[in-house]
This record gives sequence, structure tokens and C-alpha cells, in this order.
Amino acid sequence: MKKINIILFIFCFIFINCNKKDETKHIQENFKKEVQIQNNTDNENILLYNIENITFTIFSDLNIQWEYMNLEDFLIALNISNNYTIDKQVIKNINFAGGEGFFHIFIIKSNQYTLRIYAHSKHFNFIDDPIIYRLASIEVEINNNYNHLFPYRNMNEYLNDKDFGNISELNQNENNIFYNITARIMEYGGDDRFGYSELIFIDGILKSIRIITFFS
Repeated sequence: MKKINIILFIFCFIFINCNKKDETKHIQENFKKEVQIQNNTDNENILLYNIENITFTIFSDLNIQWEYMNLEDFLIALNISNNYTIDKQVIKNINFAGGEGFFHIFIIKSNQYTLRIYAHSKHFNFIDDPIIYRLASIEVEINNNYNHLFPYRNMNEYLNDKDFGNISELNQNENNIFYNITARIMEYGGDDRFGYSELIFIDGILKSIRIITFFS
């Protein structure tokens, strides 16, 4: 599993462009316009019930970027000021074009969010300066802010709705449904950093959604 994570993080480091903020904003605006056209409604709360739409809507609402120059900027963007923890682990990188190094992985947990963030460094004990901190995934608790976006509460209903999203054959367990969203996001001209969405359940009832970058 560690080997897979290392390889995936390498791809993330090589291919993700850290200068896409303006492009992402433009894509989000176009996506929302496309949603309104397909809905044929002026009510922004009435959305197409598919996993791509829900994922993009929540990520846009969070107003968070995929990468920052400081780890604290993720906390500021999500208004996380207390009652959170940060755990860190370091994974040695294998050879690639930029030379050997280490991935510094940070897990931030708060009441509503769980973020997985990484940064690359040539050193084990500290991170080079300047550095880019990249978002690998964010798990969002489904509360009153997002309940209206989801058509079902029960896990079996999602499993039986083949039109809701493309369920992956990988990364499934008894408490989650893992969706591959890249293809349909791109049909809208969407951000290619969106790769997967994972619905997480407790006792068969929807608890949270995890948004995962394509290269995480």
C-alpha cells in the first residue's frame, strides 16, 4: 500500500500545475452555468443529482484552492481556528526527474473536515522553502449545509442508482462507495484535478463525502 501511495504522490508532484487558480475559477463559473442550463430552472438549490455535480458544487462552496504556499492557508480558507489536530508522516520518494526526496504528508482533522495534504522536500527533517502544499483529499461532513444536494440517505439506494455515478471497482469496502468522476467532470470542461469522490456511511446512512484529486 505504501508503494502505491508513493507512486501516486510522485505523479501528483510531476503533473499538477500550481498556477491554475484563475483557470479553476473560470471553470467553476462555466460548470455552474451548464448546471443551470440543464436544470432549466432559476433555483440554484435545485441541482442535477449526480456525483460530479455534487462534488463540484461542494468544492466550489468551500472556496478552497488545490495548493497553497503555506499549510496554514488551508486552515484559513476553511475557517478552522480551534479544535483541530495535525498529524504528520514522511515517506521516502523513489527516483524521478527531480531527484530523490521525501513526501511530507499532513492529516488535518476538525469537526467538519479531514484534509490530506502533502509537500515534497529533498530533506527528511524539514521542508524546503519555498514549498508548495498540495491538497490530496478533503472529507466533508454532510450537515445542514449540504443535505439538500444528496438524493438519498441510504447506501443501498446509491448502489442501485446506476445513473448517479460511475462506481469504481477499486477502493470499495462495506462502509463506502468510491466513484470515478474524471471523465464526466471533463465533459463539462471541468478541472482535471478532480479524480474521485467517495461517499462514506455509518450503519448504512450517509455521513460524509471525500473529494480526491486525480493524482492523489
